[in-house]
Amino acid sequence: MKRIFQVVVVVLVVAFCFGQMALAEGPHITPKVTPKVIHNPGLNANAVHSNALAAGFHGLWQALAGSPADYYPTPTNSDGYPIWPCFGGGSSTNPDCPQIGDPAQANYGMEVGVPFFTWPLSLCENADTATIPCGQTETWYEDDSGDSTDYLAYGLYAKQGTSYVANEGLYVYAPNPGSGFVTVWSGDNYMGTGACISGYASTGYPIPAVQSGSAACTSKTTCTPAYTEGFVVPPTGAAATCVNPVATTGTTNEVAFQSVTELLVVTSSSFKWVHSATTCAGTGGDYCYTFTPKAKGAATTATQKWNVALE
Repeated sequence: MKRIFQVVVVVLVVAFCFGQMALAEGPHITPKVTPKVIHNPGLNANAVHSNALAAGFHGLWQALAGSPADYYPTPTNSDGYPIWPCFGGGSSTNPDCPQIGDPAQANYGMEVGVPFFTWPLSLCENADTATIPCGQTETWYEDDSGDSTDYLAYGLYAKQGTSYVANEGLYVYAPNPGSGFVTVWSGDNYMGTGACISGYASTGYPIPAVQSGSAACTSKTTCTPAYTEGFVVPPTGAAATCVNPVATTGTTNEVAFQSVTELLVVTSSSFKWVHSATTCAGTGGDYCYTFTPKAKGAATTATQKWNVALE
């Protein structure tokens, strides 16, 4: 089944890094952080601009874009990052996009896969057997939280009516890399059966229990959760079962996407130790941890929604 995510962060002026999650299957979600662009009143003399945004997350733009994998046999640049989205400048901290335009644009130049067609149903169904993605989801937000302590998390799902056609669970990463930046989350999107992340073996959840040294992990007092490089909390219940999408008629059966980027308070009490061969089967042992999310608050939660028609 198609699974999402390996995580990499690229920062243009300050190099922060979450590291990479080595999940078993699928395309990649890539959060990229770019310098905050200060509004220029000279661009529109009649507009009133203010840089004094309230502390928190602010959604900017969201879309199902074209995926490089739909157009190029090798959809990545030489450094392994997707061909787009990328930002001009070609600095050492932004190697994936050495040049945009002729002459080359400055760091604020940007390349995205804006679609110029309606999405074909045949490309966006049967995630179990699909060889190329339906498209690339992109959600952009500005981080003015001033928070570099709490953990950054991202979730994305898509529904037709009450049925899920994609659900990628909740991805919890390392502490937030800081604020004053615009971040884009991008990743190949698959819909249909197999597009809901569920089950233990395919996601590495619950989180494996580990112990330093060579001693075996045998009890809560000697075990800790292995979450230093992020982990995935899969959906449960009805949200864990995806169906194939159907064609859109007018505005009926449009695919409704929703993403949530948020900061979570992660402490030792966020993890529950489990000793169960059945529950911990996907972690490689009988000892594991479950995770209970606790949102930092509404100010550091950016919910972004958009609809897509399938023909």
